[in-house]
Amino acid sequence: KDISVKSCKEVDSDFHARYSAKGKTYVYRINNSGIKDAFLSRYSWDIERPLNIEKMNEFCKRIVGTHDFYAFSSSGRTVEDTVRTVSECYTERNGDLVTLTVTANGFLYNMVRILAGTALGVGYGRLNVGCAEEIFKTNNRALGGDTLSPCGLILKKVYY
Repeated sequence: KDISVKSCKEVDSDFHARYSAKGKTYVYRINNSGIKDAFLSRYSWDIERPLNIEKMNEFCKRIVGTHDFYAFSSSGRTVEDTVRTVSECYTERNGDLVTLTVTANGFLYNMVRILAGTALGVGYGRLNVGCAEEIFKTNNRALGGDTLSPCGLILKKVYY
């Protein structure tokens, strides 16, 4: 009941919903208010502390490109190759709703939730905007932000 089908079509027999994808776009939603929103609470993460969207976007710019995202994934990953190409990463504010949008050719286990946690750390001043370079250079997961709750994560689009 959480999924809507907009269209469908017949595909080749060798099509695989996961492995045939050329890329995906994920959105992480944050209710940035001191008041819980009953309509958003199931699909967003609540953060009361004010966020600096400009700094978060500075961090996001440094994520775009081809990098080894090893340190932006959890130990539960099942792949050897951790290099991914992010074509789009940005944050937006619409009232109390802050969204982080990330588009890439593929994602690692918990990658978007860790990127969102790191962007939040930058947004409220715990991490500096340039932390991505150090994380990429050292592959040190401890230099990044928290792995945020799955409740704010939405798969927006799959590209075939």
